[in-house]
Amino acid sequence: MQRLAVVEQQRLVFCLRKIKVCNPREIRNRRRVSPSQIMYEKCDSDGSGWDTVLENCPSDHSCENGYCVLNKDGWYDTSETRCNLNGVSCGYGIKEVKQEYRDYTCFGVTCTYRIVARRWVEAGSCYRACQSGYFCVNGYCKLLSIVILWMDGTTLKKKNVALNLSVELEKD
Repeated sequence: MQRLAVVEQQRLVFCLRKIKVCNPREIRNRRRVSPSQIMYEKCDSDGSGWDTVLENCPSDHSCENGYCVLNKDGWYDTSETRCNLNGVSCGYGIKEVKQEYRDYTCFGVTCTYRIVARRWVEAGSCYRACQSGYFCVNGYCKLLSIVILWMDGTTLKKKNVALNLSVELEKD
């Protein structure tokens, strides 16, 4: 009788070893351990049990909701630019690009952001010209013309003529 009980016990242990308790490589119980470490349980390759894994996040990542997430918060350039002429209408100015500060929220690899601030930052220099027929004089567009005087017999004639020249100015 005792021998029969040992055989039955061995069969029971053998059967328990074959019971699948999880799906291979399944992960559960993700959690943040520190600002740079996460911990989770990962199913064994044969599905027989769980292993506890402690993972260090890369230096440019942080831990959120049990995932290592790329630190994305910060200032981002938009496609919007402008030529800041400091109150005048033409000439050389400061090229500026619009930036927005994005505050990211991530869950796993899916991230969304909200814009919390906007600003203009210097991005070089620029030049704003006047429309055709006008010239930039001291920061303002002026129609340049000349007065032509001539004699028609004994009569002095006068005519204003707009200059239509194109002038390229170089910045010092």
